[in-house]
Amino acid sequence: MMKKYYKADNELVKQVIDYFSPESDGRLIRKEFEIGGRTWVCTGSGWMTNHGGSLPTDARMKGEIELTQSDGTRHPQITLTINVGSGH
Repeated sequence: MMKKYYKADNELVKQVIDYFSPESDGRLIRKEFEIGGRTWVCTGSGWMTNHGGSLPTDARMKGEIELTQSDGTRHPQITLTINVGSGH
């Protein structure tokens, strides 16, 4: 059974991921973030899609963002999971 709101929820997940890992002219931009007094960069991101590359409309999807310290020191990687809750 398709839920009408899955499409909108999944588009929101994609928008959050695109905020962290924006593309310009077909290339990924390494956006920097200041967290805990250190500078981090997004080194990877992704989300599940249908076989044709479209966003799922029959389930909520999850995405992931990987952040690494820009100087390569402590805490080499943080992974953030992005999803939209059901609101219940």
